[in-house]
Amino acid sequence: LTRRDLATPSQANADWAWWAWLEPVQLAWNGSIDQLHTPNVQADRVAFTGQWNAPELKLENLHVDLYERALDASARVEVATRQAEADCRFDFDVYRVAGLLTPKARTWLSQYTWQQPPEVNGQIRVTLPAWTNAHPDWRGEVQPTLRLDGFFRGRDAFYRGVPISTAQSHFTFSNQVWHLPDFVATRPEGRLEFAHWADSKTRDYWFDLRGQIDPQVIRPLVPAPQQKAFELFQFTE
Repeated sequence: LTRRDLATPSQANADWAWWAWLEPVQLAWNGSIDQLHTPNVQADRVAFTGQWNAPELKLENLHVDLYERALDASARVEVATRQAEADCRFDFDVYRVAGLLTPKARTWLSQYTWQQPPEVNGQIRVTLPAWTNAHPDWRGEVQPTLRLDGFFRGRDAFYRGVPISTAQSHFTFSNQVWHLPDFVATRPEGRLEFAHWADSKTRDYWFDLRGQIDPQVIRPLVPAPQQKAFELFQFTE
C-alpha cells in the first residue's frame, strides 16, 4: 500500500461515488487459500494477484484447483468509464457448482450431460451500472451491453439423451444475439456442421447445416406426435 504523489491532479468526480475515497492510494496484493469450502463451491486451492492504480482495478493470475480440474482467469475494471472485462478458461464440471447458477441457467444446462466436462475459454465485456445507482436495472441497463466471445470443445457427451462423440464451436453473444458460426459434432456414422443465430429478445432463430448422421438419432428431440414421421423411411448409409 502506497500513497500517490499529492501533486498528481485528481481524476475523481461525483460519478466515482465511493471509488473516489480510494483514488489517493495504490494497492498491490497477492494471496492464496487452501481447502476453500462454501455451500456451493469446494476448492483445493485458490491463488491470485491484483492491483489498484486509479482509475483501474485488476485481478490477475487467478487460479483455482477444484474437482480435480482447474479455472484460470483475469479481470479488469475501468472506474471512470465503468467498463469491465474478463478472460477465463476452465475444464471443471459446471454441474458441481450448479448452486451458483440461476434457475433458468440450470434448466438450460440440464439439456447437456457428459462423461468428462468440456474445455471452455472465453472473454466477457460489459458496461457496469453507474456507481451512484444503488438499485440498477441489470436486465434493462446492463445486459444490452454484455458481449461474450469464446470457444468450447468436448467429447463423449449427450444432448437431451442423444449421444455425441465430439463437439466444438466458437460462440459470441452481442446485442443480446447468440451466434455459433462453426459448430461441428461427430458421431460414429459421420459429422454434423452448422451455423446458428438466435435473438434472445425476439426469439427468432436460424440454422444453416449440413451433415451425414442417421436422422433416427434425433427422434427423441421431436414431440411424440411427430415421431411417426421417422417410421416412413430408413437409410442404410
